Amino acid sequence: MTQYENHSVLISNLLDYKGYGGQMLSIRREIQSGIEDDLNQKTASCCQFYTLLVGSKAEGLTAPFENDLDMMQVLKDTVCKEHSTLVEHQEEHEEEHQFKLVSDLSRPGYSLLQTIHICDSLDTATLLYKSMVELAPDNLYLSSDFLKNEIKKLLIGICKLPGNQGFANVHNETQGPSIVINKSETPSDTVVALRCECPSYLFAWKSRKRNHQWPPIAVVREVSSLDSHVVPVGHTGSCLQSLEWRICFTKGEIKLVHSLNDCLTKVLILLKQIAKVTLKPLSKDMSSYLMKNVVFWLAELNDYDYFTQDALIVALKKALADLKKFVVANNFPSYMIPQRNLLEGKLTHSQRIKICMRIDSLLKEGPYMVLKIGKIRNAISMCYKSPTVFSRITMKLHEMHINFYLFLKFLILSLPKSPRVPDDIVRSLFSNSIVGIFWIRFSLSMLDVAQCYKDIGEIKFLDCSNVLC
Repeated sequence: MTQYENHSVLISNLLDYKGYGGQMLSIRREIQSGIEDDLNQKTASCCQFYTLLVGSKAEGLTAPFENDLDMMQVLKDTVCKEHSTLVEHQEEHEEEHQFKLVSDLSRPGYSLLQTIHICDSLDTATLLYKSMVELAPDNLYLSSDFLKNEIKKLLIGICKLPGNQGFANVHNETQGPSIVINKSETPSDTVVALRCECPSYLFAWKSRKRNHQWPPIAVVREVSSLDSHVVPVGHTGSCLQSLEWRICFTKGEIKLVHSLNDCLTKVLILLKQIAKVTLKPLSKDMSSYLMKNVVFWLAELNDYDYFTQDALIVALKKALADLKKFVVANNFPSYMIPQRNLLEGKLTHSQRIKICMRIDSLLKEGPYMVLKIGKIRNAISMCYKSPTVFSRITMKLHEMHINFYLFLKFLILSLPKSPRVPDDIVRSLFSNSIVGIFWIRFSLSMLDVAQCYKDIGEIKFLDCSNVLC
């Protein structure tokens, strides 16, 4: 019997009940991928961007109403390349904007974007011209800060269109590359991105020596073939910060999360939630992205067969111990670009000491550290109060989440080709019978879940924050 085997199996089963098991993850991923495709098809003719769902929603790790919705808006007809010349572009790429990655003056994983060609016939040309800086005569670079501010102006303008008042609020402050938007109490982080071709980074990642079974060869090949992007944020310590862009492999990282086995997926879920309540109050840089990189390194550097259901707590402790090593060294290599230190310029000496002390405290608690997660605590409490009602709640929650995803999918399919204001969405909601059916089914499921909570005294009224997640 492995250490903490009983605790590991119990917590793993609780996560299954709460919708974090393999079956629900697969359903979420499949439906959300379809929603992304449907949305891009609907807006293809009227929008200069295509949408990528990113973060925990795209990874399938969170329920529909859990956490923010993160989206990446990728500018169409624009490409950034490591090697690019004006002659090449004029002959072969007249219908796209092209920039060259200039990384000589930037930290690993960051780059300037030198303008090679702007196609004046494209609608986005004006937006790009407004965001350029001339560092030398006829030597133009695209500013990450300027473009982000121009996009923010566009979003504020959209919010002021007839039918949009009160629908969205664009925050003045940005978070890294993100623009924060509030839509009907649900915050969403929107990141503007440009497609990027950086074969040198991907080749180095693909060809590095791996002594264990993860990632599988097929996954390595697929990840190295997926689109990369640059997002508008520079390195904090750079004198060219306002011009720099960060290279990211968002689609590849989503694929890597999807390839994790059940044990490591649950380690990632637990690690993110534990960090959120225990480490992030000490430093906002203890982000879910950092935790994801911890799990990637954990999976690659250890025997993959070791990560089984009964080793969940041991694997979680190993992940926290690895995180502590990175904090002590003040050097956290990015999984995709190891030369990039994810902690560079982020933590003060005092913060590092407090984080290490907090991790030590968590490690001493062993399996009981998961009780710091409210959902786990509540699930254990409900399970002991009434196992039968708890089982009913979990079944109804799964049904409710699936009904909501199907409602959203059919709503998008029923939208006109170019929905411009919320009124278009409302009209689609009431004009399509299938959409209405799934909305009714979702609402009834939510009421059933609320009644189950009432039956065991967890809530005395319809508290949506308890019911929806």
